[in-house]
Amino acid sequence: MAEKKKSKKGVAIFLTLFFGIFFAIGLGVLIFAYKSYSLGKESLEWPSVEGDVVYSEIEKRTRTRSKGGSSTTFSANIIYEYTVEGETYTGDKLRFLLWNSSDRSESRSTVDKYPVGKVVPVYYKPDSPDTSVLEPGTATTFHLLLSFGFGAVFMVAGLFCPVIVLLVFLHKRRKAKAAIEEQAQSDNLYATDSLSQQSIYDQGESD
Repeated sequence: MAEKKKSKKGVAIFLTLFFGIFFAIGLGVLIFAYKSYSLGKESLEWPSVEGDVVYSEIEKRTRTRSKGGSSTTFSANIIYEYTVEGETYTGDKLRFLLWNSSDRSESRSTVDKYPVGKVVPVYYKPDSPDTSVLEPGTATTFHLLLSFGFGAVFMVAGLFCPVIVLLVFLHKRRKAKAAIEEQAQSDNLYATDSLSQQSIYDQGESD
């Protein structure tokens, strides 16, 4: 009995940690998305200075799926330098909330737009000049929905999956308890019937 309780406690701890990770990931993504969205809106009012593109290449990322196969995404890695009040900074933010794409042509057009050596306007945060972006504002509506939706899905999974597991567990527990009670009633009836038969037999013997 003690080992069974210990096993159930271990499963409960594992599920709590497992779904807690989902919730933490979702919360982190939502916080990041909200901050990026806020910075994107603020950047529309930021001042700008001239900067120079010092690096412009397409980055390729390939991920192997657990069930086999792989997926490849591309992104334009644009690095630029700019100077604010005599201080030189380096930035790599093209646009806020911009996700990688499986379409290589999108990254190619961005790299072609920002070749090495090109002079570009750099928009920077006045109270934190090291925060900058080349294209103020946020990404497309699709990227916004993707960012917030991804975080929301993980948070919902982290919140409601444990509830579902708990309900299933309680349902099975109720069924098991009902089965035990039904068996106990059956045993009692059998015992009562046996006693009645024994009483009748004893009475017959005495007569």
